[in-house]
Amino acid sequence: MNRTAAAAAVVGGLILISTPFVSLADDGLELQESITTALISATEDTDEQVRYAAFVALKDQPQSDAIVAAFRRGLNDDYLNTRVLAMSKLVDFEGPTDKVLERLLSAIEDDTDLATGARSLLAEIGEPAVPRVIKALDSKKVKVRLTVADMLGSIRLGKHQREAVSHLTAL
Repeated sequence: MNRTAAAAAVVGGLILISTPFVSLADDGLELQESITTALISATEDTDEQVRYAAFVALKDQPQSDAIVAAFRRGLNDDYLNTRVLAMSKLVDFEGPTDKVLERLLSAIEDDTDLATGARSLLAEIGEPAVPRVIKALDSKKVKVRLTVADMLGSIRLGKHQREAVSHLTAL
């Protein structure tokens, strides 16, 4: 068995243990912490499939500082699926904070592979994202301006409608 297959099998085993069986163990909390620690460690594996499998397993774990830190690292992963998952989960963890919105908008600007996912997440966030999306209309990159201008048509603008129309008209 090659290293990738073996590592994926270990992560798969951790996933199986971490869900239904932990509650049956006398030391369930301690076992869960050990599994979570192992999964977080696996997010830094050299194999992209192993890292991704670890993130998939972690996405359903209760939020903790260590898990949030792992997902933040995942934003810079070489594997696109890991970056998309990390971006989505961080929105779940942190909500539509300025930092998260900035991260989503920078994904549109800097990571063409993530642009579609970032756009979808911004549209899901809706009105709270509108002021940041409007600011992105001033980007020097044509692709960013086109993406966010188009996105404004699919977001509920709420109280930001006049401001958005004003910026779009100027653009």
